[in-house]
Amino acid sequence: MSWPVRIGTLLFSAVFAVGFGAGGFFVGLFPLYQTLRAAWEVRSWQSVPAQVLETQLDRRRDSEGSETYAVRVRYRYQVGAQTYESQRVGLDAQGHSDNVGDWHAQWHRRLQAAQSSGQALTAWVNPREPAQALLDPHIRWPMLLFRLPFALVFTAVGLAAAWFFFRALRGSSGQATPAADAAAGLQRMGRSVRQSAGMLWFFALFWCGLSFPIAALFWMQEGPWLVKIFLLQFVLVGLGLIAWAGQQTRLAWRHAHTALALRPATPRAGEPLEVTLNLPERALRGRAPEPLVLRLAQYRVDDSGSGETRRLVEHLEQQAQPLPLPDGSARLVARFTLPDDAPAHGARRSGERVDWRLELMQAAGGVELSHDVAVQGSSTPGAQDRFAQRSDWNQERPVGPTGRSAGLSDWPAQAGTVETTDYQGLEFSQTGSRWVAAVLLLPFAVLLLLWAQEWAPRLSLPQRWTAWPLWGLGIVLALILHRATRRWRVLVHDQGLAVQRVSWLWSLQFSLPPNALDHLSTQLNYSASTRGGDMQEYHAVIAREADSAKARRITPGVAGEEGAQAVAQWLQGAWHDRAGRFTPGQGRSLQSGHSRPRWGWLLWAALMATLVLGVRGG
Repeated sequence: MSWPVRIGTLLFSAVFAVGFGAGGFFVGLFPLYQTLRAAWEVRSWQSVPAQVLETQLDRRRDSEGSETYAVRVRYRYQVGAQTYESQRVGLDAQGHSDNVGDWHAQWHRRLQAAQSSGQALTAWVNPREPAQALLDPHIRWPMLLFRLPFALVFTAVGLAAAWFFFRALRGSSGQATPAADAAAGLQRMGRSVRQSAGMLWFFALFWCGLSFPIAALFWMQEGPWLVKIFLLQFVLVGLGLIAWAGQQTRLAWRHAHTALALRPATPRAGEPLEVTLNLPERALRGRAPEPLVLRLAQYRVDDSGSGETRRLVEHLEQQAQPLPLPDGSARLVARFTLPDDAPAHGARRSGERVDWRLELMQAAGGVELSHDVAVQGSSTPGAQDRFAQRSDWNQERPVGPTGRSAGLSDWPAQAGTVETTDYQGLEFSQTGSRWVAAVLLLPFAVLLLLWAQEWAPRLSLPQRWTAWPLWGLGIVLALILHRATRRWRVLVHDQGLAVQRVSWLWSLQFSLPPNALDHLSTQLNYSASTRGGDMQEYHAVIAREADSAKARRITPGVAGEEGAQAVAQWLQGAWHDRAGRFTPGQGRSLQSGHSRPRWGWLLWAALMATLVLGVRGG
C-alpha cells in the first residue's frame, strides 16, 4: 500500500472509528449495560410500602423544538425502625429525560393519584443498603429497543473502521498468499466468496440493527396499522439478507481451500490457457458423479454511476471430470484458447471496464465460484470492439440452422419441455410474475385492513359498492391473481404452432402455420440487474408467416440471446420430428385462436362480495 493511500485510509478510518465508536459506546452500549446490570441487581430487592410526598413532570424543549420529559418524585418508606426518603423511579438512577413512549407520563399520573388519595405504593429496597430504593424494577423495553441501533450499528461501524485503520497502519493489503501455495503457483479461489459473505453479514447486521428495533418499537406502541405493516417490509428484507449471508457463508466454508493454478500464469490473447482447480472434499459433498463445467467469461462493467452493472459478453466453456486424489479432494483440468482480440483484464472498452473471470458453474446453470483472471490483451492496434454496448430494441437476429450445437449453459432454466400424443412444446416458468404477485400482497393486505377497519364501517351497504377504495382493492386483487397464476406455453402440433398465455382470469391463444417455424428470429425484450449486480439481457423469439411482414412474439424473454436461439432451434426440431403426421380433424382446440375471460373472475367476485358483506356497519 502506497503512503498517500495509507495516510488517506488512516485519516478516513480514524474519523469513523472515533465518531461511530464513541456514539455506539456512550449512547448505546454503556446505557444498555447500566440498564441490564440494574435489572439484574434489583431481582433480590424487597418490597415495602411507600408514601408519595411530592411529584412533578419536567418538560424540556431543545433548539429544534423537540420536547423531552422526566418524572420527578420524592417518597418516604420505612425499613425496620428507620425511615428513608428516595427520588428514584426506574432503573435509570440518574433520571434522564426522554420522549420514548409515555412511561414518564404514566408514572406521573399514577404518582399524582397516589399522592392525592394518600394511597401507598410499592417500593423496592436494597436489603444490604436500605437507602437505595426504586418504584419500577422492570426494563423499559421501548427505551432498550431505541438504544439497540446505536449499540449494534454504530459500534459495528466503529469496529470495522478501526480494523481498516490498523490494517493501513501495518500496510497490509490482505492479498498475502501462503508460502506453500505461492511456491506451487496456486491462488486461493474462495477469497472473493469470503469477502462477499463478510460484506453481506455487515450489511445485514447494519440493516437489521436499524429496522428490527424500530419496527418493534412502533409495534409496542399505539399507532396507525399502516405504518406498522409498512415497517414489516424492512424486517422481511432483513431476514432475506440474513438468509443470503448464511448461504454465502456456507459457500465460503465449502471452498475455503479451493486452489487454482494457471499455465501460463499470465494468460495472453490468442494463446492457449490450462486451468487446474483443486476442490477440497467438502466442496464435493452432495455433487452428482458427473463432469463439472468451468467457464472463462468476459464481462463488461459499467462503473460510471454510483454502483456497478455487469453484462456477460463472451464465454468459453469446458467440461472437466473430477480426478479423485488420495486426501479426498479432486482435481479439475480444463483448456481454453483465448480470442485473438481479447482485451486486457481491467482495460477500458466502449466506456466500460473489462473483467475476465474463471467460473465454476452450478448444475442449474448459475455461477458457484468465480476468480479474476489477469488476461493480457491483444497487441493489435485499432481492433474493433465486438462487444460495444448496443441496446438495439428493434434489431432481429435470424435463428441459425437447426441442429447448431449450443453451449452447455445456453438452454434457459425457465423453459421446460412437455409432450403428449398430440403435441410437443415448451412451458415457461413465470417466476417473475410470482415475485410481482408476492410484492403486491403486502400493500393489498394493508389496503384490505384499512378498508375493513376504517372505511367500510362508516358507509352504508349501497355506498360500499361504489366506494373508490373497494374498486382499488379489486384492481390490486385482480393483478395479484393474474400475475400469480399466469402460464405461457408454446406447442408444436400437426397443424403448426399454438401459443397459449393462460391465467385464472384470462386465456389468450393464437396459432401460426408451419411455415412460420422457418422464419424465426430473436429480439431483445428487456434487460434487468441480477442479484450479483450483473446486467442480464432477455431475448424473445419472434415468428413471421411466409410473405408476411407481421411479427408475433411467441415466447417470453429468456436469459441471453443464446438461450432464445436454443429455444427457437428446439421448436424447429420439434416440428421436423412431427412432420408428416398430420391427421385431419385432430387438434382443433389448438388451431383456434381466442381471447376470453376464465373462471377466476367468479373467485374474484366472491372475494369482493366478502369484502362488502363481511364488514359490519358502524
